[in-house]
Amino acid sequence: VSRKNEAPRFVDLYDFLVKGDKNSDLHLQPGDTIFVPVLGAVAGIAGCVKRPAVYELKGAETIEDIIQLAGGILPISHLQNIVMERVEGNEKRVIKSFNLDPHDPDAQNNLKMSVRDFDIVKIYPLFKTIQQVVYLSGHVKYPREYELKAGMKLSDIIPSYDVLLPEPYLPQAEIMRLIQPDLQPAVIPFDLGGLLAGDARQNLLLQNRDRVIVYDQWSKNDMPQVTIKGEVRNPGMYRLYTGMTIKELIFQAGNLTDKAYLEKVDLVRIDKGGGSARTVKMTKSLQKVLQNAGEDNLELQRNDAVYVRSIPQYTQALERKVSLEGEFCFPGEYVFSEGERLETVIRQAGGLTGEGYAFGAVFLRESVKEVQKQQLKDYVSRLEQDILGMSSMQTQTAMDKDQAALFQQELNIKKQLLEKLKQSEPTGRMVINLQDVLGNPSSRYNFELRAGDRLIVAKKADNVNVMGEVYNPTALLV
Repeated sequence: VSRKNEAPRFVDLYDFLVKGDKNSDLHLQPGDTIFVPVLGAVAGIAGCVKRPAVYELKGAETIEDIIQLAGGILPISHLQNIVMERVEGNEKRVIKSFNLDPHDPDAQNNLKMSVRDFDIVKIYPLFKTIQQVVYLSGHVKYPREYELKAGMKLSDIIPSYDVLLPEPYLPQAEIMRLIQPDLQPAVIPFDLGGLLAGDARQNLLLQNRDRVIVYDQWSKNDMPQVTIKGEVRNPGMYRLYTGMTIKELIFQAGNLTDKAYLEKVDLVRIDKGGGSARTVKMTKSLQKVLQNAGEDNLELQRNDAVYVRSIPQYTQALERKVSLEGEFCFPGEYVFSEGERLETVIRQAGGLTGEGYAFGAVFLRESVKEVQKQQLKDYVSRLEQDILGMSSMQTQTAMDKDQAALFQQELNIKKQLLEKLKQSEPTGRMVINLQDVLGNPSSRYNFELRAGDRLIVAKKADNVNVMGEVYNPTALLV
């Protein structure tokens, strides 16, 4: 800082920035000049220090000085091999390495080593591998590392079942050990169940960096399962628990549906006796199973399959409905019994109203509709083949002008018919004489009903349309 009539005064910013020392600080006055010179010699320090950076040198700094400027060395530093990169004679880069371990006799001398312009000091971290440690991993509550103490054994880290998660694999657990000198891994098995039972032979002595691995039972064994199918809410495969019965499996599957047949339930079991597998089928009373009767509510075994039957004709009974539409006293859907006929349902609907036109009744049936669909599909296919054949003949046969015109006209008619057929929708209509049915229950038109049948009766027409070769086509009231 230059001030009029006074000698220049110098401020070391490192004292303030690094040490917080304000002894060389100045109070500025009007007219003062602050001059910041060009950067001088510098050295860098990187790696495991608290404040890695590039620092300006005063001219006689040492390794110890540059470390102090960086705030000191971190505890994770590998002090046995500090590396310093240096430029020598504007010709080459060289590496110098030295030991700063306090136990090394040369450490103090190395700290006094001078630092030059553009030197870079590198302090690397320790290798991450932890020493004097053993690990517990796998099917345990708290997988973690433990301090290896003198004489430490397996029972010190697995003292009881409380350390393990439910259902560990007891026949075998393992110690993964690194064998000196090249640290090749070796597996040392032990009986986990025996260890927990107090077998001293299984309580092995642990070594540095041993890893004890406990397995889940179902990673080494197939989980026991049973299957339930049929009239339960959630049919499928379920885990077999100890003492599980048919009733408990039904509960696991969400209980029975309304369609379940309570008289019988089938249990299929695989018998492996005699050196070969065979299927054994047992039929029990589902009603007694639900009452927890011991002779019927059997305890399940691995791979058992339970089949809950459906009440016979239950679905069909729900679907036995016929629709009466139009001029009925009580139009709507009616449920009918198997074998019931049309006239009976019409009587339930109160018969026709006074406006009902029996001769114009329309009777529709789903099964007939499906047959009509298939017939229409077959006819469309044949017509397409005919059109394809005629188109081929037209290109291959010589015709005069009149013949060609007639041929083209016929082809166009078939194409138009094909388009109409593709757009048409079968109705499933059956011929019926409703007047005969109403007057004669033994009429051949008194059909036995099927699910989905529809009977539509329109009102009597009150007019007659007169069309064709008349002077005045019109409609006349009747």
